[in-house]
Amino acid sequence: MISSKIAKIKTKLLTKSNFFLAGIIILGFLLSLPSFSLFFTHDDFFHFKIAQVSSTKDFLNFFSPTHAPENWAHYRPLTTQVFYAIGRYFFNFHPFPMRLLSFSFFVLTIILIKKIISLLTEDDFLALISSFFYATSATNFSKIYFLATQELGLAVFFLLSTLFFIKFLLKKNKNYYWLALLTFVISLTAKETAAVLPAILLLTSVFLKNAKKTTVKFSTTILYLIPFSIILAIYSYLHIFKYGLPKGNSYIYDFSPRILNTTFWYLLWSLNIPEMLVDFVGPGFHFLPALFKYYSNEIIPILTVFILQSLLLFLSAIILFFKRNFYVKSVIFSIIWFMITLFPVIFLPWHKFTIYLTLPMFSISFFLALVAKGLKQIKSTWSNILIITFSLVFSILSIMTSRLTYKTNWIVQGAKTAKRVNLYLQQELKNKENIKEIVFYDTPEDENLPWKPSQVLKTVLSDNNFFEVFYNGKPKAVYTNTKPKKKYKNQLLLKARQFLGY
Repeated sequence: MISSKIAKIKTKLLTKSNFFLAGIIILGFLLSLPSFSLFFTHDDFFHFKIAQVSSTKDFLNFFSPTHAPENWAHYRPLTTQVFYAIGRYFFNFHPFPMRLLSFSFFVLTIILIKKIISLLTEDDFLALISSFFYATSATNFSKIYFLATQELGLAVFFLLSTLFFIKFLLKKNKNYYWLALLTFVISLTAKETAAVLPAILLLTSVFLKNAKKTTVKFSTTILYLIPFSIILAIYSYLHIFKYGLPKGNSYIYDFSPRILNTTFWYLLWSLNIPEMLVDFVGPGFHFLPALFKYYSNEIIPILTVFILQSLLLFLSAIILFFKRNFYVKSVIFSIIWFMITLFPVIFLPWHKFTIYLTLPMFSISFFLALVAKGLKQIKSTWSNILIITFSLVFSILSIMTSRLTYKTNWIVQGAKTAKRVNLYLQQELKNKENIKEIVFYDTPEDENLPWKPSQVLKTVLSDNNFFEVFYNGKPKAVYTNTKPKKKYKNQLLLKARQFLGY
């Protein structure tokens, strides 16, 4: 009996589809490989600080909906305090196992995308190629390279809840409903943007109803979504009136037509345009001269391949448009999913980053898969060639963009800088326990630099959070634009620029 069950499990796992999925995951791993050697940077040190726990009560307080740690008005206990507590107490501040754990959530996201699209469409090709486009997207860079992002934890529980709800609608098994509700609650502890999940579940139920894959009435689905809405209402009240909302110069809501510009940039990024390009484009989509002065070797090939990708996408979309009604409904489903999941950040023009495409990329990947499926409908030897060409162009553009991002992005440079500081201080402070203050200062040679090295270090090390985490707050750090005129006995004076790599 046991041997026959094991044989059935093996047969189920060793399918052609799963082999392709494994290949996609391996490809995603290879594209992410450089991230595993990086140190911590920026918000990592603050997150380690607020992840301190000495009792069960401390751990449970992570999930308090009324107490914001250190006035940090982001309720993300699962993906922040719990994650960094694991890194602190189980991994002893080693970045590699934390990155491995983070990447495992990326793998789960890819698998969930495949399963959800397979259930929605009953089309293995669409499911696999959607996973391929998601796994190879350049938008993955930030959420994989930057541990402090909460997007991957959000994606896993958000998609799990969606998957369970779909299974509930298809199989009418109440256990799936309760699992969907539970994972929704968990997703709210991962990141606030999980608040749009009830809308996504409603969208998904409409899609399944129109595709005649479920007999559950629309009015019945609305009733099943009421508990989700009640939980969301309680959560929203506590977050807004008890916990608090984030503040800062970048958290400024703008409800003007500027949202069209913001949406346009998210669309460009989802098609593998470099995130940094937003800093080099002026009004009227005018490229600033500095872009080609400093990055012509990278940006010209990227723009060339992007134009080729756009042409292929346009021609393929025309073919798609004239195909079955199923494709039209699927495209509409993709567009609405994109709009719903982007809604929480679409009104923040000064706070837009590719990490916010984690959930919207589900719809973009699905749309690109539909385009590839449209090419498959040509039913000639050219169809497979066009699909392979389109997929290769997308992947090549993603690799080119990721390489440029690795070269220029603050995440990578910050991690390298923080590692230099840490290695230097491990040696320098080994036999100098009397050092109480470290002064990072700028020199006259630094005056022409666009950013003061001392201020760069202050940002990278999260002010004194780096020292509180790795050196228990002894010594303290001071960041200054000039070298102190007098050196005290318990001070260590260091040129800030020596740690920046230039």
